[in-house]
Amino acid sequence: MEIELQSGDVFKFEAEQVRLNQRKEELSDLEWLVGDRIASVQFESESNPWVINFASGATLQIESMWRLVELGALCSTSLDHGHRFGLAKDFDSVAALRGMGQYPIKSVTVRPMTGDLFLQLGSMFVLEVLSTSAGYEHWQITHPVLGLLVASGGELHVFPK
Repeated sequence: MEIELQSGDVFKFEAEQVRLNQRKEELSDLEWLVGDRIASVQFESESNPWVINFASGATLQIESMWRLVELGALCSTSLDHGHRFGLAKDFDSVAALRGMGQYPIKSVTVRPMTGDLFLQLGSMFVLEVLSTSAGYEHWQITHPVLGLLVASGGELHVFPK
């Protein structure tokens, strides 16, 4: 099949490619999350992912383990949710993450080759999303304008809008 293009059509195609490449770079940089805050957290059951919604409209879906670290010490993890640990009631990891909404994101880092995600929350906390499979998706983040970024098998896959 042959397609005949006018010179204007070629220019439009090249301009669209440039726009997509710019969006890809901006999306994968994740600096757009700096200054954002956790607005809400959902978790229904072990068979469903953790969903963190940010004030900007971005969404982080976690399909692996996460842990919350305070000043270098482990505070809580996704695996703690619903366990009693000798407390009066079951530990609520959803509430622990919701409580982080008071702290702005100071930095975002993705560890090369593993795809682990680190969100510095305020000056004391880090939310670490750990890759627990070499094949499955660990996390994905959706920006309402830029598109989707997926971590899988230690690699980042970018799907601009």
